[in-house]
Amino acid sequence: MTGIIAAIAGSALLVVVASSALADDDAALKAAAESYVGHPVTQRVVDDAISVDMLRSFIELQLQMQGTQLRDDQAEALTRIIQEELQRMRPQLEGLLTTAVSETLTLEEIQAFNDFLNTELGASVMLKSNLLMQSFAADAGPLLNQMFERLGTRLESELPE
Repeated sequence: MTGIIAAIAGSALLVVVASSALADDDAALKAAAESYVGHPVTQRVVDDAISVDMLRSFIELQLQMQGTQLRDDQAEALTRIIQEELQRMRPQLEGLLTTAVSETLTLEEIQAFNDFLNTELGASVMLKSNLLMQSFAADAGPLLNQMFERLGTRLESELPE
């Protein structure tokens, strides 16, 4: 009987120690992810990815497609509103990015990424990542549109009914 109690107590102790180690690992992973998201270079990349100018241009384009042209005072109000809304949701975006980083990368990968960002070369590469993706998207967009047109045609003719 005492052997069973000792085994249960030993198992419970292992679970507590393992849980504590996992909590420490989770805390370290979260701290590393927060460090990455909070890094000035990452912050600038986020700023560039969801910039006021980019969002305003997108909205103005949508309005123009509907036949609406904004006056100067309306454009200024639009800019102010976008800035306020981006500031309001920034903490949520950073939280989502932190979660995505910690769920996608290992602690070692995040630490390596942070180390890379702390170099001049790493910062330069990271700051150019949005431009790289914009260039790629601009070049790949027409190809993808062509593929979707072909897919539509092929699916209509080749998909079994």
